[in-house]
Amino acid sequence: MNDERRTAQRKPIRCRVLLRFDGKIIPSQGMDISVGGLSVVTEINLPPKKVGEIYFYMPLSLADSPPFRAQTITLHGAYSHSDGGFRLGLKFQRMSKQSLSILSQFLA
Repeated sequence: MNDERRTAQRKPIRCRVLLRFDGKIIPSQGMDISVGGLSVVTEINLPPKKVGEIYFYMPLSLADSPPFRAQTITLHGAYSHSDGGFRLGLKFQRMSKQSLSILSQFLA
């Protein structure tokens, strides 16, 4: 993958993330986040262009914030031996103004 395509700065994020694809909840671990998307590690690989939703609470720096929610689409997925699961790249498709505000605060 060519990292030169990324235009947004990424920030590490270590929190539990719930993915919902085809009505199934898939627990995962957040790895890094930007204004454009999120990288997670999970036990299940998902194909590219799979549309779903994510739900999680930002780490302690924003402990009083409501949960972050967004519609996403998978860009890529590959097994990562060092992470112990499939590392998925998820692009944000839609989110509420509230979620955008939470994300902006975390990335500031």
